[in-house]
Amino acid sequence: MNILLLDIDGVLVQPGGYREAVRASFNHFMGQFGLPNLAPVEEDIAYSESLGITNEWDIIPICLAIIIESLLEKYPKIRLPGEWNKTSNILRNLDSIIDQVDYQGRLQKVGKLLKTGISPSNAILDNGLADTENHPFPLLTPQPFFKSLFLDTKEVTKSITTSLFQNYVLGKQVYEDIYKVNAPVDTQSYLTLFDRPLISENNTIRIQKLTNLGKLVPVIVSTRPSLPPRDNLLLQNGFSPEAEMGMRVAGFPDIPCIAYGRLLSIARLFDFPIDLLIKPSPFHALSAILTGLLRKEYEALVLSAQICLDAGVLPHKKSIDMRTPSLKESLLDPLVTPSMDELIVHIIEDSPIGIQSCLGAYKLLSDLGFRIEIHLWGVAKALTKINALLECGATVYGQTDDVLQAILIQIN
Repeated sequence: MNILLLDIDGVLVQPGGYREAVRASFNHFMGQFGLPNLAPVEEDIAYSESLGITNEWDIIPICLAIIIESLLEKYPKIRLPGEWNKTSNILRNLDSIIDQVDYQGRLQKVGKLLKTGISPSNAILDNGLADTENHPFPLLTPQPFFKSLFLDTKEVTKSITTSLFQNYVLGKQVYEDIYKVNAPVDTQSYLTLFDRPLISENNTIRIQKLTNLGKLVPVIVSTRPSLPPRDNLLLQNGFSPEAEMGMRVAGFPDIPCIAYGRLLSIARLFDFPIDLLIKPSPFHALSAILTGLLRKEYEALVLSAQICLDAGVLPHKKSIDMRTPSLKESLLDPLVTPSMDELIVHIIEDSPIGIQSCLGAYKLLSDLGFRIEIHLWGVAKALTKINALLECGATVYGQTDDVLQAILIQIN
């Protein structure tokens, strides 16, 4: 069996919608601050992703902090309250002009704070509350607004930055339907307007044919917000179908998917911090691999939780209710899944955190006695990303179709 793990953004889909939503959100705040459009350019975002800062929910507040820190360097005596409107009024009344921003220089300092299992925003917040002197934002950290900027960035209805970004991503109507609150701005969905496929129709057809023949099992492994597991009968609200939207753009609407909503379901069920499940955590790739074997997302997620608990990757907070008898044993049953000698895993990623997650999953399965073979593939054009992927051991191509050509030749 060949399992093909596919990221969405940068691999299957050109994330034009997310990029445009970042720019629109960021420049909306620049207008509130009385500043010109200073949104980070593509090279800045690529550099951020090469460091492991891949979620726009982190990228936007971090880049806003870079702008505010630059203003505080010119006006070190001003005090920024925790209320967003009050801080915006103060910044708007400053007689200051910023023409150029060194995002990458400050991002490099932020990268030194990052830790596995903690989101970049939380890492910045925790470090700032403990050590303001050696922080990337030493002037902002003592300010009440520092906490307002970085707290609850994963809570859409609580975070000003995440709320606006999701509004642009989904459009006004879908945003209000999902989150049950008024949208900050009236806009169409930027994902619908700007996302484009990165994979040719010919390769889409080839993958579908191999899937139908049982030679290949493609599985999405993404940090995009998504719906809960398809085989989870529990009704849950507040899930955004962004992974599903990307899968439709790429031509794979029905393949298994392990994205943010699936992970969030398990995090809530077993009281895990969500950041412990998202790549670079091995849990993310492990659950995707097991989804390919079991063909059941929810069971694969629960089994991954058990494996990670046994290995000490996840903390013991609740007893695991497997909900199906002897899942672990059934995975070893050759009548249920093929021999591990026949299992080959390919992963295609555009950032190192996905590769790191797959390597961690490989170790967990190997420690359990499974014999699998993994192939690490990267897609990147920016030099910073290429180097980061190469350091993880990936073979890097400039286009997804080139990677797929190499993989499909191997399979055939």
